[in-house]
Amino acid sequence: MKPRLIVQENYKQLIFVVLAFLAMVLISSFFAAGIVEKYMATTAEGILSTAETLIESEFKEAEVTVLNTAFSVRNRLQAGGSPEGIGQYLIELTDWLKTPLGDTDFISLYGLFGGQFVDGSRWIPPEDYRPEERPWVVAAREHEGTVAFTVPYPDARDGTVIISASIALRGSDGNDYGVVSYDMVLDSISEYVKGLQFSKAGYGMLMGPDFVFIAHPDEFYLGRKMQELSEGHAAIVDNLQTGNTRISRVNLTNNQGVKVVALYKKMQNGWYIGIADPMESYYRDVNFMILVLSIVGAILMAILCYILIKLSMAKIRSDEKNKSKTSFLARMSHEIRTPMNSILGMSEIILRKNISGEIFEYISIIRQSGNTLLSIINDILDFSKIESGHVQLESKDYSFASLINDVVNVIRVRLVDKPLDFFVTADSNIPAVLQGDEARIRQILINLLNNAVKYTRQGHIALDAGMKRIGPHKLDIVFRISDTGIGIKAEDMKDLFNDFIRVDVDRNQGIEGTGLGLTIANNLCLAMEGGITVSSEYGKGSVFTATMVQAFSDDRRIAWVDNPESKKILVLEERPLHGGFLKSAMNNLALNPVYAPDLAAFNKELGEGDYAFAFVSSRYAMDCIPIWGKRGNSMQLIIMTELGEIAVYRETGSILMPIYSVVLANVLNGVVTKGYSSYDKEAYFTFPWSKILIVDDIPTNLRVAAELMAPYQMQIDTCQNGADAVQMVQDKRYDLIFMDHMMPGMDGIEAVSLIRKSNNADNYYQNLPIVMLTANAVFGQREIFLKNGVNDFLAKPIEVQKLNAILKRWIPESKRREANTTITASRADSEKVASMEIPGVQVSRGLANTGGTFAVYLDILAVFCRDSQERSGELQEAVEKKDYRSYTTLVHALKSAGRSIGAYDFGDSAAALEELGKAQDAVGIAEKTPQFLENLKTLTTTISEFIAQASAAARETPEEIDISALHFEALKEALVNMDIETVNKIMLEYSMMPLDSHTKDLVNKIKEDILLFEYDKAVEKIQGMFKEE
Repeated sequence: MKPRLIVQENYKQLIFVVLAFLAMVLISSFFAAGIVEKYMATTAEGILSTAETLIESEFKEAEVTVLNTAFSVRNRLQAGGSPEGIGQYLIELTDWLKTPLGDTDFISLYGLFGGQFVDGSRWIPPEDYRPEERPWVVAAREHEGTVAFTVPYPDARDGTVIISASIALRGSDGNDYGVVSYDMVLDSISEYVKGLQFSKAGYGMLMGPDFVFIAHPDEFYLGRKMQELSEGHAAIVDNLQTGNTRISRVNLTNNQGVKVVALYKKMQNGWYIGIADPMESYYRDVNFMILVLSIVGAILMAILCYILIKLSMAKIRSDEKNKSKTSFLARMSHEIRTPMNSILGMSEIILRKNISGEIFEYISIIRQSGNTLLSIINDILDFSKIESGHVQLESKDYSFASLINDVVNVIRVRLVDKPLDFFVTADSNIPAVLQGDEARIRQILINLLNNAVKYTRQGHIALDAGMKRIGPHKLDIVFRISDTGIGIKAEDMKDLFNDFIRVDVDRNQGIEGTGLGLTIANNLCLAMEGGITVSSEYGKGSVFTATMVQAFSDDRRIAWVDNPESKKILVLEERPLHGGFLKSAMNNLALNPVYAPDLAAFNKELGEGDYAFAFVSSRYAMDCIPIWGKRGNSMQLIIMTELGEIAVYRETGSILMPIYSVVLANVLNGVVTKGYSSYDKEAYFTFPWSKILIVDDIPTNLRVAAELMAPYQMQIDTCQNGADAVQMVQDKRYDLIFMDHMMPGMDGIEAVSLIRKSNNADNYYQNLPIVMLTANAVFGQREIFLKNGVNDFLAKPIEVQKLNAILKRWIPESKRREANTTITASRADSEKVASMEIPGVQVSRGLANTGGTFAVYLDILAVFCRDSQERSGELQEAVEKKDYRSYTTLVHALKSAGRSIGAYDFGDSAAALEELGKAQDAVGIAEKTPQFLENLKTLTTTISEFIAQASAAARETPEEIDISALHFEALKEALVNMDIETVNKIMLEYSMMPLDSHTKDLVNKIKEDILLFEYDKAVEKIQGMFKEE
């Protein structure tokens, strides 16, 4: 656009902005005035209603007095009383009512009885006084049977304006006994009414039923009728006479020429009350609000006009620069492509080498991510063409299985740090080779799946690939991406595919994105004769369906299984959703697997059927491998693992989730591809320069944690309570802390809080990574920990895969080095575990929980037995003292320790007692604790017998080894240097040797010191042995 045209366009925008802001101010002022006036009317209603209530209470008092007096006078007259006697009674009553406690507005009680006037104030009327003509008698006669109030009139005594309340006396015999009346002045009421006001300049008014002013601060109005003052006053009278009891408002000019806003209301007794306020005061708030809105509007208008002018100038400059945009993007493309091509080229060269499946997997991911980045660069360059509809698409043969594998690998990496399940299904009937633009399709899928990952916090995402034939060599590929994310509001659907638009921004703050992704994906699908449709339920999830037309020339399918009817398959997967997707994939390949939802069902099926393959969830691996070991090689065991999990047994096959038709077919057909090796091993890192602190009040748990971390070669310190942890952090700098949650005295959260509050120059205490190591792995607990300063969460029993991920996540890369070993276990160990049983303990799971080494497991069992004896006494003491906090902490510790060794039933019973302790259920605790302690005693006895048997079985060599054959110098050096890995290796060798009784005694003592991390005492014992020699 030419500069002149840009300036003209911006002038139009400036005029529109000015008019828009003026309209805004006017509309805002109108609504603001309405709001203020409504508020004023409501306030006036409250003021006038309160005043009406007070005035009516004054009249009610007079009415009650008249009724009581009339009753007494009528009875006296019926009893034969004389007017003189009645007069004396009224004098006494009048005097009493005029006492300081009486009504200040009261004048007198008086009456007309048998034609004789009697006055309680002792007033003697003149000779021409005609009581029967006075207003009080006339009103009583006109309203016989009720108390009648007169309009204000001059008192015959002194001319004071008064009102009278009177009633005619009619006896039960029907005789007329006269009239009783009560006189009162309106001084108090008048003063009160005149004081009614909105502001200091306001005032109140009172009028009788004939609209004569009774109370008004301006004496000009007193005694005058409202309708005689002006047309405005007459209009009010007309409105009030309609019977309207609501507030009537009018603008008037008063006797002093001041413009006022007056509001009037008719009272229940027929009188009228009003309130007036000068317009200046009345509209002060409205005028102030209009002024503020005008100022703010003018400022905003000026700012926006300034911005528009700046944008106009920037647009002119931008248009000048845009002439070189194409060449710039071309150069940028070259600069990025050059290193990317080097990366991709080297990746390809490495993939051609003879490398392990694990390395092949990582290099493949690098290559695929590089290809994705190059595709994104192409999208940036082609965006203008996409907008204009001139998209350049390639049509080449590509492997559909390779496309899905690439997409899965990219998304699988994205999900490593998110608690989401990822499922993939692919119709095995899709042709293996399609013709189209693979890079564009990959970009569409990654874009849609990335959105699903970004907007889904829990649950799962799923990719389903299907097809529909539309011709001999054409088909519609249908990709369905579903998630259990936050969903999309119905009103936001229309904006999904608009450029630079992000819907529900307030809820999605912190999620990256430009708002272009869906637009590009949809336009690309449209260019391929397809499109994207969306269905969503807000708060529950969304489904994006992308379709595109692709060509094919060969009917070969992406996956098939040779002789599927001969493949008898057993699946162990307790999660229904995971099992459902796996069964669906197998059914698509004409397979009919048997599904076992738990270990018991799995064992039963194994005993009854001859299965060729068993697919087992990784969480059951340690239970199933010993069983498989007994069966020999008659069945292939496939462990279904997640990315980042460590395959701890080399003999079994493993398959990486998500599992879909292509992967299944490769495994079942015996095709060992580099991407899906049956012997994948996850390499782990060591951290020899890292300092770690483990905090747990249970020695068993400390030992388990330390043994699991030993292969990482870290410098490990331990302590058994929160207070010691806080002090140790002050004395030494750590790279990572594993903190137990529930501990006696100071618990884990309290300790974390104190650590975070510590001060130093480099914010070490605030940035120190702390991982909560606890058995409290309930829903919502992670969020509680994170809110209290904890960085991460690791549930007990510790899973090595998750421990590995946490160490890599929180320990700096500068302190990391790649290990040249992997965590493995031999088939011999598997058979050993399978052959040994402890009632109440799952040995295989206990072995896995404690690091996979049988000798270490025996040591930890021994620590558990010794520690449990101490805890039993403390637990009994806590019950007797009703110390529920200590009780809860103790059973919590026994729960986690029991589960660590594989005693899950015992752990569950401890968990039940923990809940009783939290609820302070004294009855439940008293009933269940004795049996729990008895079970603990039985368990420790059984474990002790198992340890003895296992130790005897481990030493089958008849020749005993004495102390001279042991190289204690190496052990001593390892202890002095805190080389825990070497210490563990040497002690493991000792445990497998047939030692003589004396040597065995010494080794056991050293082992006890090492288990309790008392390395100095162990060194002293070794030195003592050298002296003996």
